Amino acid sequence: MLLAQVTDAFLSTINTALRGGILATPDMGLFINTPTLTVDSLLADLTEPTYTGYARAALVLEAVRKDLLGSYIQPFASALFQPTNNTNLPEQINGYFVMATIAAVDTLLYAEYFDSPEVLSTSASGISVIFDGYVKNLLTWGGYCAVC
Repeated sequence: MLLAQVTDAFLSTINTALRGGILATPDMGLFINTPTLTVDSLLADLTEPTYTGYARAALVLEAVRKDLLGSYIQPFASALFQPTNNTNLPEQINGYFVMATIAAVDTLLYAEYFDSPEVLSTSASGISVIFDGYVKNLLTWGGYCAVC
């Protein structure tokens, strides 16, 4: 295992690589089914909403920041999902996912259920999702150790 101290410069390098690599254009979407989510889950396991106006949202990487305890946060711009009319509503939304196209294949990177389902009932309703990557201080992350 490759070990290196996690520093501001190191995280900045990772951030630059992400911007130019697979996470240069990640997308976020919603799902309405209730799959069993595992590390082997595929994008095809998720059923996306059918309300008018639904589309995956492009996520934009923002600047890496550190909290007061020294943990690193890789924020993405938030994604807003809102119907454009009342067709196919109400619709229950069970969770969200993050995907990217890798080697010309749409690949699921992350999926999570909401604490409780969200219901889009009219075109005036919407769901805003904020997604941040988090690297806790003094823990191993991605093969790198902050204390080794």
